[in-house]
Amino acid sequence: MRRSLPTRLIAGAVTAWTLALPGAATAGPPAKAADASACAPDHPCEAAGAAPDYHALRLAAETELRTKLIDPDSAQFQWPLGFAYGSWRPTIYPRMTGYLGCGMVNVKNRFGGDAGVRWFSAIVRDDGKVALAHIDQTVGLAQAKPYCARAGLPRPQAGMLDVAATPAQSVEMLAPSADQPLSVPAELARLAALRDRGVLTQAEFQVLKQALLKQHTSP
Repeated sequence: MRRSLPTRLIAGAVTAWTLALPGAATAGPPAKAADASACAPDHPCEAAGAAPDYHALRLAAETELRTKLIDPDSAQFQWPLGFAYGSWRPTIYPRMTGYLGCGMVNVKNRFGGDAGVRWFSAIVRDDGKVALAHIDQTVGLAQAKPYCARAGLPRPQAGMLDVAATPAQSVEMLAPSADQPLSVPAELARLAALRDRGVLTQAEFQVLKQALLKQHTSP
C-alpha cells in the first residue's frame, strides 16, 4: 500500500525532528562508573573497561526488534541516536542495566499495509543479550518516543552504522548459492533485491558491491 503524501510528509518531519532531540549533541563525555548502580538513574554514564562494539550492539538490537514486527523482512531501521550505558527504566518496564539505543523503524499492520514509522527502544546488556526490545506500535500509546527524547543519548558512535564492521554478515550476503559458481551480475542483482526489500540501506549496498567487485578482481 503506497502511503499518501501527507503521511510521507509527516514521516519526514518526524525524521527531521530527531536531529534536535535533547542530548543528540551532548558536549563532553559522561561520568565514569564501575557499574550502573553508581549512575544517575535514566542518565548516560560511561562504563568502566573497554568501549563496547557499538556495531554489535546495533545488530543485536535489530535482530530482537525484528521478532516484534509482522513483516520483519521489510524493516528499515533508522538510527539518529547512538547507545549509552546506564541504569534505565523505560516507562512501563522494570529498571535494567545496559546500553540503551533508540531509533525508528517502519511497521506494517496485520493486513500487510504500511502503518508508518514508529519509535523503538532497545537495551543490550554487558553480555550482549537484549534485555528490552520495544516498538511503539500504537501512536497514541507511545512509550519509546518520549523516553528516548529525554534520555540524553549521543549521536551514533563511530562504526555503529558501518556494515563493513561485520565481516561475517558481509560474507553471508556475498556468498554464492551452493548449486552455482559465483556470478558477479547475479550477486549484484541479489544485493539490489536486498536493498529494494529494505534489508540493506543504499550505503550498505554500495559497501557490499565494492567488496564483491574487489573480491572478483583479486588474484
